Amino acid sequence: MRASLARRIAALPVLALPAATLPAASLAVLTVLAGSGAPAAASQVASPTPIGHRQYFEGMVNKHVPHASINVVCGGPATTGHPGKGQTVEVAMVVPPITPYQGYTGRTASHIGAWLSWSGSSSAAVVHIATFAKYDVAMEIPTSIKVPCSGKGRMTFAPIPASKSARKAFVRVTFKSKGV
Repeated sequence: MRASLARRIAALPVLALPAATLPAASLAVLTVLAGSGAPAAASQVASPTPIGHRQYFEGMVNKHVPHASINVVCGGPATTGHPGKGQTVEVAMVVPPITPYQGYTGRTASHIGAWLSWSGSSSAAVVHIATFAKYDVAMEIPTSIKVPCSGKGRMTFAPIPASKSARKAFVRVTFKSKGV
C-alpha cells in the first residue's frame, strides 16, 4: 500500500511554484512523499522570504506567540533592568484564516518594524527593537534598553510603510526578573 501511494504521488503533475511560495513544513512533507527518504530540515529547505505586499504574518518573541516572556537582568531592589542576552524577535508569513494577533502587510509594505511598549507608574514607553526586510530571520532584542523588572507589555509588529489596508500583529509579553 505504501509503495503504491508513493508511485501515485510521484505520477502527479508537478506545480511550477517557486520554493519561496510554499511554507518550509510543506516542502519537507513533499520531500518525504516524493520518496526521497528522510525529510530535510526546514532550515535547509527554506531561505528567508522577502516581505511584500498583501501578505499575512505573525510576530514572535523568543519563538512564542501570542504570549511570551522577556527575561530581565535586575539588580537588588531595582525596578528596571536590561533584557538578557540571546532573546529574539522574528516575523513569519502565515496563511489565512488568521487570528486577532496576526497582521497583514497591506498594499504598500516592504518591511515590518517591531516595537516594545509597556506602561510605567507615571508614563508609557515605546522602544524600537528591529526592522525586518525578510521573514524567518531572528533578530536579537537589544540588551542596552531599559525595561521593567516585572509586569506586562506588548511587542507590536507594524507594516512599513503603513497603508489603510495594513494590520499590525502583536505578542503580549511578561517581563521576568532574572536577578543578579
